[in-house]
Amino acid sequence: MQDKRTLFDYLYQNLRKQILTGQFAYGSALPSMSQICEIYHVGIRTAKDVLHALKEEGLIRTQERKPAVVIYQCTQNGTVPSSIPYILRCRTAIEDAYRTLEIIMPILLSFSVSVSDVRSMEHYAYALAYSKKPHSKNDWRTANFLLHDVLHASGNLLFTELYSSLQVDAHAPFFAAYGSPSGISDLQNIQGYMTAVINALNKSAPQDTKRCFQDIYREITAYILCRLEEFSVRFPNVKADPKISFVWHAERGRDHYYTQIARDLINKIGTGEYPSGSYLPAEAMLAKQYGVSVSTVRKALSMLNQLGFGQTINAKGTLVLMQDDQATFHCLKDKTFRHDTLLYLSGLQLMALLIGPAALRVFDRITPREISTLKDRFAQPQSIPLKHIFTCIMNHLDLQPYRTILSEINKLLLWGYYFSFYSGKSDSTNQLNLNSLKAFHCLQAGDADGFASGLSSCYCHILTVVRSFLIKYGLPEAASLRTPPVFTP
Repeated sequence: MQDKRTLFDYLYQNLRKQILTGQFAYGSALPSMSQICEIYHVGIRTAKDVLHALKEEGLIRTQERKPAVVIYQCTQNGTVPSSIPYILRCRTAIEDAYRTLEIIMPILLSFSVSVSDVRSMEHYAYALAYSKKPHSKNDWRTANFLLHDVLHASGNLLFTELYSSLQVDAHAPFFAAYGSPSGISDLQNIQGYMTAVINALNKSAPQDTKRCFQDIYREITAYILCRLEEFSVRFPNVKADPKISFVWHAERGRDHYYTQIARDLINKIGTGEYPSGSYLPAEAMLAKQYGVSVSTVRKALSMLNQLGFGQTINAKGTLVLMQDDQATFHCLKDKTFRHDTLLYLSGLQLMALLIGPAALRVFDRITPREISTLKDRFAQPQSIPLKHIFTCIMNHLDLQPYRTILSEINKLLLWGYYFSFYSGKSDSTNQLNLNSLKAFHCLQAGDADGFASGLSSCYCHILTVVRSFLIKYGLPEAASLRTPPVFTP
């Protein structure tokens, strides 16, 4: 089973890391309680507990009705920041993080701008006024809050969380605060960073917004690579640690073992491994299979029953059911299940946006032998061509953060849900397979652009079908998660 990670642990380690590495400098204020809750998607209770733990550790000072202030001082002899050797140990991870940001952020930001009203956002007016003033050390943070607003306005539950995680692992606050000899950070003055962000957000066409952000992130990445090289010259004995890598959990806080088991069983039910009308294996057998206790299995089966995929009968076991319209309607009355379903749709939307660039990146690395193997797998009973193509892409994707992001999203996209959350399953399933095979034929023909666009269209199709069904049966919030345009290189 996948290791669990609590919301407390996630937020505590995240903030603690930023403080110890100087990303939140001595004397600076942490985001307010409400901002922490919004940025990291945690409750007020979790935020309070984390700040209390950081205070007990002597890292911050808290006061009533005021933001917490960092009291940990990360300096060495008052001259060279002691975090630079640590930054160099993270060098490979940092470089990969910026290269990943360079690929995905222009896509996410341009899409978010296209579905929202930028000028009405909380930090827009402040950022606009700031862009007309001389640059200051707060430049980066002001723009960062505005970009959080933009991503949040998209309605996607994963955008801001993903952005925050990448920013932390990229050590963006450190590079923004680390000054040049003149005392002004080069990162804040790359073509007037704030002005460039405002200009990008005000473009009328999504493609123009995307190109502007591509230019911004390209310059930022080039700057970071130069700065890392400069650090390595100053500290030649500090080597990059290959064990340090990007970590992100799309299901953070919803990764209990029993939840993982229930979702895996739903996958197997929806894809036909456990047919409707059959019985699941005995509780003891499932416990052995998943490496958990029988009580954990019982919690998973209870969840399965609640969602309409099973019915536990005394002395017989759990009867497999294929969810019908009424079961879906009943489930969507449950607050937790509604959130999980919106998270599922958010994952579909995010995958539709990011799979295309990933396909382009690996296209030339897929060998004729692998293409032949894919073709053989498509012929197997109950085969899902898109699933096999995705695995092939993941085997070749070289950027570790990008690979982690797609892997985590894929965990949300249970095929069992897709095959059971709408009527007319056969026609829609056939359409998905047709789209997948069209993308595969582009791969065979050496058409990289067609391959990337074809895969994007597959996830756009799934999102459109499932979202329409869920809106019809009691989840109007799903309408805010729009189907993005098919990826075009």
